[in-house]
Amino acid sequence: MPPHGHLRPVPLASVAQVFGTHGRRVWVALVGNLHGLFADESGTHDQAVGTLLAGYVAPAAVWDDLWKRICRAHINARLGEVLMEPHPHLTKPFHMTAFVTPGHEDYAHLSDGERKRLIQTLVGLIGRSRKTGFAAAVLRQEYEATLRRETKKHIRDPYFFCFQLLLQTVLWWAARSLPRGDQIQVIVEHRRGTEMRGQAAYQEMLTRHDPHGYLMPVCVFMEKKRAPQLVTADLLANCAGRFFKRPGLRMARSDDPVFYRLLKNKRLQHHWRYYDGPMLKEIEDRLIRDGYIVVKDRRL
Repeated sequence: MPPHGHLRPVPLASVAQVFGTHGRRVWVALVGNLHGLFADESGTHDQAVGTLLAGYVAPAAVWDDLWKRICRAHINARLGEVLMEPHPHLTKPFHMTAFVTPGHEDYAHLSDGERKRLIQTLVGLIGRSRKTGFAAAVLRQEYEATLRRETKKHIRDPYFFCFQLLLQTVLWWAARSLPRGDQIQVIVEHRRGTEMRGQAAYQEMLTRHDPHGYLMPVCVFMEKKRAPQLVTADLLANCAGRFFKRPGLRMARSDDPVFYRLLKNKRLQHHWRYYDGPMLKEIEDRLIRDGYIVVKDRRL
């Protein structure tokens, strides 16, 4: 098996205590219990039906246990190297979009049985401990057709909008589920072209919408080879993206067995925010009434 680079993954506890921001390292003292939100995006290109962000929140101990299991399970005995991929026959970290693409070169060498065992293993890892899943999605066509120019300028773009919707849902859940003093480290899969917008969305939420101080001071963007726990968010984001395309948002087990298994797992809870045209219009009206958006045409 070929080696997969020299970087080793890091546990969540290490990530949360030291941040890299513009080349600087900032140490943070944890007050309460640490939780991690590992998140990923889907549909950020212009041709996408919808844009969404999704991920799971769980205590740090749960994530670090998953990190250790992935590392222990994939030690190449001959090379003595810890590999980052969640399957002994892969040479790259798992990526769900590539996996569901027919004939993709990263998975074309796997038999049907190996593909089935791979996805079952990943879903099993996600569901073996309690986690809370979140997804925030917006239909891009209705986003473009419904919102005024002033509104789009205020909420920037669908990715920025969904990033904040995801954090709003997480903070709503945290206020009802976590003790004061607990903190959430947000780790998002690094993708070219979205990190600056994600950081801006995060800082706005941190300063304006987190009165109880649940969010850590910095959102961290990492690659899967450094944070293999991101596989859970990658899988959820891809499944949720396909689900939101379904007519009437209905799904049977046979339509998507992987996603169905996630949703039916008793250890997992999921919270959704899905914005079509009417819901986008409702948000816009509220922003105008509250004075956040000033428009020349006041017709509502």
